[in-house]
Amino acid sequence: NMGAQMGANMGASMMLQALNGVQSNADKKARLNQTEAIMLYKIVRDTADKVVDAYKNYKEKLVKLDRANAHLAKMQTMISEARLNQTPFQQIQAEGELMKYQGEVEDCQSQVARFRQSLVDLSGTEAVAKLDKQLEADKARIEEAGIANATPAASVADGTQVAPANGAVPN
Repeated sequence: NMGAQMGANMGASMMLQALNGVQSNADKKARLNQTEAIMLYKIVRDTADKVVDAYKNYKEKLVKLDRANAHLAKMQTMISEARLNQTPFQQIQAEGELMKYQGEVEDCQSQVARFRQSLVDLSGTEAVAKLDKQLEADKARIEEAGIANATPAASVADGTQVAPANGAVPN
């Protein structure tokens, strides 16, 4: 039946036009004008800058925490070895020094926690957990290679620098 077929075609055509009109209006609404695009870029850029800053600070404070822990351990060893030969006053002085090192470690722990939380807020817990694993793996590789404990270059009598035996290049 020709009339029914024409009616169906006309109905389908009208439906397509209506849908295209709705889609066109949705496309117009979805498009960003130049000001909105600039604002969106600025938001993304600012967030990226915050992530980079938080990462740098987090990594820097982790290194500082490792050093502070190493200094504290060394100081504890030295104090316990020297304790028998010290007067009570010297022991009190040594304990005071030890407390300073412990305070430094606690400060570093606090800073690490603050910057880690900033990273979590910006990137999510999963991303920061992956970062922590990567940083641990990097630290292990560095320690394995002996770079972290490399002895500084020695000076010869004429002032020339001699590279350490392990091949590491000092900063």
